[in-house]
Parts: sequence; C-alpha cells; structure tokens
Amino acid sequence: MSIRRRACPRQHGRAVNGVEDNRSTRDHLVPKVKSTVSAMGSQIDTFKHAKALIFDYIGTTTDWLTPVSRALVENAPNGSNVDWTEFAYNWRKEFFVYLQELADNNSYWVPFNDVYDTTLSRLQNGTDLHWTDEQRTSLIRSWGGLIAWEDTVEGLRRLRERYIV
Repeated sequence: MSIRRRACPRQHGRAVNGVEDNRSTRDHLVPKVKSTVSAMGSQIDTFKHAKALIFDYIGTTTDWLTPVSRALVENAPNGSNVDWTEFAYNWRKEFFVYLQELADNNSYWVPFNDVYDTTLSRLQNGTDLHWTDEQRTSLIRSWGGLIAWEDTVEGLRRLRERYIV
C-alpha cells in the first residue's frame, strides 16, 4: 500500500485574535488502495479481514492547529513579533522529535503534558520569549482542546459499524 497526500478544498474560516480557523483546510495522509470505494463507503478489499482500525487523532480526526495557535496568540509575550502558526507547527514537529528520542532511549512512559512542556522549553531556548507559569499551563492545555473536524463524528460512527476503532 502506498501513501499519498490528499488536500481538502480550502474554505476560509473566520479569524479569531489574528488566527485563522483551520478546520476546513486540513491536509492529511490517506492510504491509496487499489480497489474502488463508492461514495457510500463500500468495503475495501484491503481491509476485508480487518477487525480493528488504529490511527492517531491529532490532525486525523481533530484540528490541533486552531486551538494551539489561538492560545499562542492569546499568551504572546508583549512586544513579540512571531508567526504563531509557524511556531505551532514547529512545536508539533519538536513533539515528534522528542517522542523519537524517548523511544530511542527506551524511556519510561512520559505524560503528554510533560512532553509538551519540554518541547515548548526547547523552542523557547535562545529566544526572547518568556511565559509565566500560568501562561505555560494555558499553552500546554491548548493541546487538549482540540476541535473535531465536521465529518469526524459521522465518519467514526460509520467505521464502528464494521470495525473496532
């Protein structure tokens, strides 16, 4: 099975505190399968014998960028001139780098909030960006306030008719 990028049509959302609502602009990976799928979701030969489907949810079923970018804007240090959307992307990228480091070192389980805190500190190092403990907590918690894509609930409901999700 090969992987290809699929972009959804861009529909501009409203801007809140200078951050565009990205829920309609998601771009994610979808499996490219040889069989044809009807609009009603007929069974795909590749998954014919599958009993369960496992996938991540950050970006696949939820919009992580809008709430995280919004929290960054709302907690922006005075006088900072930062592209907070780009900062959010870099924070997510650093999250995956750190997770790989933990895996490579056979580290014990680390709570997600600790991972977000560590990676935020890494991005903050060498900059003039400084947040209070309260602001850091708000930024880290923004990763828990993800917004479901508008087709997520129906899509998961349909998947659960056939698979353990």
